[in-house]
Amino acid sequence: KVQKMEAVHGSSLDDSELLQQLVLQELKSRGIDVKLETPKPPKKSLVPFSTPSNTPHSNAVIPGRIFGRRLGDLSKLLVSLEDNQDTDVLVPKLVVSACKYIEDNVQIEGIYRMSGSAARQKAMRKEIDTFDKDFREMSPPPSVLDVASLLKQFLRELPLPIVP
Repeated sequence: KVQKMEAVHGSSLDDSELLQQLVLQELKSRGIDVKLETPKPPKKSLVPFSTPSNTPHSNAVIPGRIFGRRLGDLSKLLVSLEDNQDTDVLVPKLVVSACKYIEDNVQIEGIYRMSGSAARQKAMRKEIDTFDKDFREMSPPPSVLDVASLLKQFLRELPLPIVP
């Protein structure tokens, strides 16, 4: 027995299974073979360089002393804007340290595109979060790519983004 298929707008159907069957039937009638796979559960995402939590299955990032904190909770330095010496702004110490280090050591193009070493960045992040170190105080001196990557990571992990 062949059923005639009528044009039905999908939003007027209450039963999603019926809609799926109608679509599959129409595709099959046009010679398109569709294989529906059972969806796989999403993989647990790991946040790179996140502070480990006490619960083994938690994906929430627990903020360190610097990374993942609100801007208002961080130590800041007063910075004068170059074009206007009358205007001073408070900037997080990590941002000032990273920008000065990058300005003093940049010798290659595209430092914000390249990522550097994840292992070195993890060690540097731990040192910054633990001892609140300036990049110029670190030994051995860090790669400018690692500093740029940590600066991007710091900005990405802000609970309230700077740019909406």
